[in-house]
Amino acid sequence: MALYTFAPFTWLITFVFLVLLPILVYPIDDETIPRPPTFPYAPYLPFPIPEFLVSAALWSFTYLTREPIYSLFTSLTAPFPSIPPTLPLLASTAVHTVLSIFIQLSTIPLLLIPRYQALDYPAAWDPAFRRVWWASLGWSTAEAVVGIRQGYENITLYQDVLVSVRPVFSGRGHGGSNSPQPSKSTGTSASARAGNSDIDLLNRDFELEETIKSQVDRDIEKLIALKNREELEEIYGIPVIRIPAFISCLQRVNSVLLTLGIYLVLSSAYLRSTIAMTSGSITTSAKNNTPLLITLPLVLLIQYSLTLLHTTLVLPRIGVHTVVYAGSLVSLGIFFVGLGVWNALS
Repeated sequence: MALYTFAPFTWLITFVFLVLLPILVYPIDDETIPRPPTFPYAPYLPFPIPEFLVSAALWSFTYLTREPIYSLFTSLTAPFPSIPPTLPLLASTAVHTVLSIFIQLSTIPLLLIPRYQALDYPAAWDPAFRRVWWASLGWSTAEAVVGIRQGYENITLYQDVLVSVRPVFSGRGHGGSNSPQPSKSTGTSASARAGNSDIDLLNRDFELEETIKSQVDRDIEKLIALKNREELEEIYGIPVIRIPAFISCLQRVNSVLLTLGIYLVLSSAYLRSTIAMTSGSITTSAKNNTPLLITLPLVLLIQYSLTLLHTTLVLPRIGVHTVVYAGSLVSLGIFFVGLGVWNALS
């Protein structure tokens, strides 16, 4: 549990770094960048609150649809025994990936980001870049909070099998607390003892009943924890507590970079397309739908492939380490591609 705390700490450092990066590296020069017409939000929701909250809420909606989509495909294929059991997982993963990417893309028009575009091409020193950046941070923050919480819950499932056992001495011959002590009461009448025996018997029956109930509750909790541990180990291929803390930290960084890269790539293609609502400073001739038609299928394929790596079809076979290392390569790659399409590497 203590080692896993490095995962949220690593995510927090990454989040702070990404918050400061556009401010320090890509400042907006008011003298050289033409300001687009302002479309302010309500005064009590200044930038970047709407970008952060809207994208976080959209991720939450996407997350809640995962189980219903899988249940739908499972129920549809249940009457057909000849259908492979892996088909519902593959189909539901594909549908959820398409839904997730299109919801991410819908964040751009929902937040009126095209109206803040000041240049004819996406650039890191454009006001629209800041809004896309913060939208991605909102999406990744919601994902990180849920992921970190699940990580702690998964580790907690092992608490009843990883307790420290200390030897218990009977204390016989040493006057210990566990040794039977002779009664020192004298002069107690036999009638008084007989009158209290019924009360003592009722108390013992009540205590015994309560002890049995609490023991049954503990046994049920242990069985539930055992079942949940088995399900997790089927997914990961190894016990969760055997996963090094470094892998959990790297996974949190991968998630943030992947989300940021996808947002930058999708928003750049969207802002170049003719369907983007832009300010009066953007000429129609600068718009082209080709980048969006090329980018969207590629992003869907990448996201679908990465999602499949985290399913029971692949993860137990190739191992958590391989999946996380492969994810870090893809995340770094798409992150720098996203910076490149916004001319942030020049």
